[in-house]
Amino acid sequence: CGNVTTLSATLTIEDTTAPDLALCSDVSDETIECDGANNSTLASDWNAANIAALQTCPTDSCDADASYTVTSDFDFNNFVSTCGLGGTITVNYTVADDCGNLASTSATLTIEDTTAPDLALCSDVADETIECDGANNSTLASDWNAANIAALQTCPTDSCDADANYTVTSDFEFNNFVSACGLGGTITVNYTVADDCGNLASTSATLTIEDTTAPDLALCSDVSDETIECDGANNSTLASDWNAANIAALQTCPTDSCDADASYTVTSDFDFNNFVSTCGLGGTITVNYTVADDCGNIAYTSATLTIEDTTAPDLALCSDVTDETIECDGANNSTLAADWNAANIAALQTCPTDSCDADANYTVTSDFDFNNFVNTCGLGGTITINYTVADDCGNIASTSATLTLSDTTGPDLSACSITDTDVDCTASDNQTIADQWNADNIAALQACASDSCATDITVTSDYDYNNLNTVCGPCGNITVTYTVTDQCNNSSTVSATLNFGDATGPDLSACTVTDQTLQCDGDNNQTIADTWNNDNIAALQACANDISVVISSNYDYNNFDSSTVCGLGGTLPVTYTATDACGNVTTLSATLTIEDTTAP
Repeated sequence: CGNVTTLSATLTIEDTTAPDLALCSDVSDETIECDGANNSTLASDWNAANIAALQTCPTDSCDADASYTVTSDFDFNNFVSTCGLGGTITVNYTVADDCGNLASTSATLTIEDTTAPDLALCSDVADETIECDGANNSTLASDWNAANIAALQTCPTDSCDADANYTVTSDFEFNNFVSACGLGGTITVNYTVADDCGNLASTSATLTIEDTTAPDLALCSDVSDETIECDGANNSTLASDWNAANIAALQTCPTDSCDADASYTVTSDFDFNNFVSTCGLGGTITVNYTVADDCGNIAYTSATLTIEDTTAPDLALCSDVTDETIECDGANNSTLAADWNAANIAALQTCPTDSCDADANYTVTSDFDFNNFVNTCGLGGTITINYTVADDCGNIASTSATLTLSDTTGPDLSACSITDTDVDCTASDNQTIADQWNADNIAALQACASDSCATDITVTSDYDYNNLNTVCGPCGNITVTYTVTDQCNNSSTVSATLNFGDATGPDLSACTVTDQTLQCDGDNNQTIADTWNNDNIAALQACANDISVVISSNYDYNNFDSSTVCGLGGTLPVTYTATDACGNVTTLSATLTIEDTTAP
């Protein structure tokens, strides 16, 4: 019928039950990794996440929208540090449903540091190779280790470390050094790096102390370019010895702080076939040396040996080139000197000795100029010539020689006809004759004497008429020695004798003693004959031309021959002898005829 009766009643369904948080397991104590400066954010985020979770995770059968009001007493200032930047914070939450029923819970966030320091930025702490320093290697390694420790104390990154300063430990012990070559080797060191929370990072680094430095040759001053004197056939030996000495020096003279025994391995490219000739047998050879230490590090050096010829040729065997005296030859002197000079040059081209001359043939120069001839006497004189003898390298030996063109030959008298001369002795003219004879001889000798090396000659004579050797009367002989002297006092002598000879009887040509006829006088005939003879003697004594004539007669009246004439007449031949002082005689005969031409 549709009639309605109403009755009102009110049912109150109320919610007095707090939300159930049993399913809110996400909101619980949590430990997260420390993030240093972000820790506040991490905690805020964690708190916010908890709030968000608590806004939906509770169960409440009476909550209309399953969304809850959550309050939190989160305040990061309540963060309690533990180590580093880590620590804990406890937050209390209230969860209210729509009816204001409250459920309470709390959660503790632990921000802990479990992460070792990050060594990614510690690039300085790495394997390292440094140069060996021998006795200082231990110090080098200690310094390297200390530097690594110092670096590791600051180079790591760790967002949760409070002071960015780390505790580093090292197992460094140089006794662990493992030798390689020389004094080099390696040592590996292990490092642990601890942050404030004792989180450890480990790293290791190996220090290699290697010898990459070649030996230092600064003290090897003995191995340098050197110049020695050429020794010809011995040059190869000289060079070999020089090379061997260089090698020996280079085995000990280098310095190398990382070489264990200070003894080095030396190689040389020495080969005398590489000798480069310059002049003579001299030249140069450059030798390259390698000096290796215990690690095979090589230093290079080179040295050039110059074998040079600075020694002039030795003229000791050139005895043919000496002062010489030859006979002057006047007009030919220039030729003689030129020939002598040419002979000296020819000798000096081959006579020297020089161990470094290639062909034993030398270049000779001479300052020969005959204009330099110095006269001494006549056409003689001296000329001194200076010679230079150069070897292939132009080293010069000097010598000089003096040619003396000496005139030791007296003038040549072969063309002179100065001989003994016989002249007739005179009573008073002998000295005049002798004086003239001597003067003529002197003049003749001055004209006839020849001397190719004299321009003038002097004739002297020992003539003195007082030296006349009297033979008879004023007659005799005189020997005169003539000395013909040239300008160099060379003398030639010739002697000539002048004979005042009386080989001729007295000259009776002016005498008129002839045959005569006289008148017979009988008993007086002998008187007539005596007188005639005496007159003849007197006449001959007067007319005879000679010195100290003595007239003799063979007159003897007994020789009167009356048979030839009549009566008391007859003939008497008489021979008269005119004898001069030298016994030379001239005879003259005359016949006296006594005839009777008178009548009785």
